[in-house]
Amino acid sequence: MQGCTGVCPAIGPRALPFGSPVMDAYMTESSSLSRRFLVAIFTEEEDILSATRAATDANHPVYDAFTPYAVHGLDTAQKLPRSRITWIAFFGGVCGFLTATFLQVYTQGVTTSALSGWPLIIGGKPFLPFPAFVPVWFELTVLFAGLSAALGMFAVNGLYPGKKARLLIDGVTNDRFALAFDPQGRGFDEPTIRALMAQHHVAEIAWVDEAPASTGGARKLLTRAGLTLAVLLVVIAGAWVALNAPHHEAEVAAPAPAAKPIVLLTEAELAGVNTDAALVVAGEAKFRANCVVCHGEKAEGKVGPNLTDKFWLHGNGSLADIYATIAKGVLEKGMPSWALTLQAADLKALTAYVGSLRGRNVPGKEPQGNPVELPAAASPAAAATPAAP
Repeated sequence: MQGCTGVCPAIGPRALPFGSPVMDAYMTESSSLSRRFLVAIFTEEEDILSATRAATDANHPVYDAFTPYAVHGLDTAQKLPRSRITWIAFFGGVCGFLTATFLQVYTQGVTTSALSGWPLIIGGKPFLPFPAFVPVWFELTVLFAGLSAALGMFAVNGLYPGKKARLLIDGVTNDRFALAFDPQGRGFDEPTIRALMAQHHVAEIAWVDEAPASTGGARKLLTRAGLTLAVLLVVIAGAWVALNAPHHEAEVAAPAPAAKPIVLLTEAELAGVNTDAALVVAGEAKFRANCVVCHGEKAEGKVGPNLTDKFWLHGNGSLADIYATIAKGVLEKGMPSWALTLQAADLKALTAYVGSLRGRNVPGKEPQGNPVELPAAASPAAAATPAAP
């Protein structure tokens, strides 16, 4: 195969042994093949490297080099152009990066008229946590680049199933190195080439026939495989359509369950809860189980605001406002509606604990919202006697 500088197959039924006294006469009398190549055989890697450099420097028509393993520097000695596989792998990696970005953005919150993602708050992270994208970016970029390089190598080199080597050289897949010269190339001079190769410790040099052309068996095999795959796809598609076809009977849709109503409490109903020690302790337990991810261990604020200063984003810091914010949530800020997952007693306990934090001014997140005059702490007597609404 032209342009191959790595491991090239060179065994077959038409392999010609070197050193035979009748080989040249046989090659002259053979009329079944259209082309011959002058092939020099070397036993050392350094010899084929030096011989290739000398031949290309002297402008001899080097057809190709054949080695049992990859010889570093042989492509440079042949003065081959830079491989296109580098660019194929690069664009494959770009496609992998874009694919990873699309899948992660789509699955983590982007919802449009054409796409419907799954916006979920997990561990207090935002909808699009780009630092968390890095592992998936890396994996898909490397995967696509590697597959593109492998498939690109087969495409550029023309290595399809059933491909036959153009030159069948005995021993080149074992321990021999071969350098082929094209007699139809410009500047071909057999005596000069033989003399030059002799200077680089050539083991043998002789004429080798080009292998017969492929009979088209590989193309027939691929055609049959493609037709078989197409038939299977049609059968699978037909079976899927038959199994998923809608029934003729009209199906009555079950009524959707009614949403659980959120019942809010007034300031009078919540009066004094922040002074009830047992209720505050219960609320602290619920806070540590559900709220510290966003508000911090001491409610100093992380993703959510600081709950201990006098600045409030929602309401004026009253117990009723705190209860309403916890129960209904703030979906646009990533805070869920806790009335859907907690009982009313738990919401009341949370309100008691958060209400007891007002005015502590724990150092933490910068103030958010508007400053308000916090109400004075209620006494136990006031808790027993609800104030008028």
